[in-house]
Amino acid sequence: MTVCIAAICRSVRGTIPALVLCCDERGDRGLVSADDSDKIKWPGPNTSVMLAGAKNSAEALYEACLNCILSYDAEENPDDTRVARLKHELEECARGRKRAIVSAHVENTLHMSLAEFNENGRARFGDAHFQELLAEHRMMNLGAHMLVCTFSQDNGVIFCVTPDCEALLQDNYCAIGSGGPIAAAFYVQRPYGDDMPLRQCIYRVLEAKVAAEKNAYVGDTTVLEIVTLGRRRKALTEKQFGYLDKLVQRRLSSMPKLPGLVGPLEAIED
Repeated sequence: MTVCIAAICRSVRGTIPALVLCCDERGDRGLVSADDSDKIKWPGPNTSVMLAGAKNSAEALYEACLNCILSYDAEENPDDTRVARLKHELEECARGRKRAIVSAHVENTLHMSLAEFNENGRARFGDAHFQELLAEHRMMNLGAHMLVCTFSQDNGVIFCVTPDCEALLQDNYCAIGSGGPIAAAFYVQRPYGDDMPLRQCIYRVLEAKVAAEKNAYVGDTTVLEIVTLGRRRKALTEKQFGYLDKLVQRRLSSMPKLPGLVGPLEAIED
């Protein structure tokens, strides 16, 4: 029920790696939706986390991964080997979270612990039913996506933790949530590299977010933050945001109209 976008670029005349983060504030309260959800977490000075999915599931995933995120953020100038280890740690934490989900499900539905199920389930339920239950447990997922946005040496780093417990290292940008596919579709229309200047990156991120509002579950309020390596995060001023928003709205309103579709195509309707 959201859109979260993260993109890598460079600030200060191309010398400092930076990340641009953007999301809506739409959140569900039972049958009611409101634009008041905080979807960006700030566990450390160089690391931010963006959450999408069911609120409780996303928060639980974040808590499960928090220690390994803090450990990474505390290191000075981590290299590619440390990035690879972060991927492994995130996946281990995600799998631990899934085990907790499955364990709670087994206790609530079968009234036994997961250890008891694994040890005695076949004898208690029979082989066929036991296999069905195992398949059901394998199909369960985290119910949320998470972006871990940080830095490694001179580069921005974005990991997407998926509902299936994978931590996928993203090349330049990533969009998650129900509006994610629309946002990603806007990105692929133009070439993109992680050396993109900050101002261009901000524009493209905002353009993708506004486009994602075509999804009924994406809110029209916008949070946009900039993070640079070794510096505090920065938000746009109201004047800066208003200027960019006008450019984006003008661009999206000028999208080409469909052609007349006449000539040989007219015979289709005969």
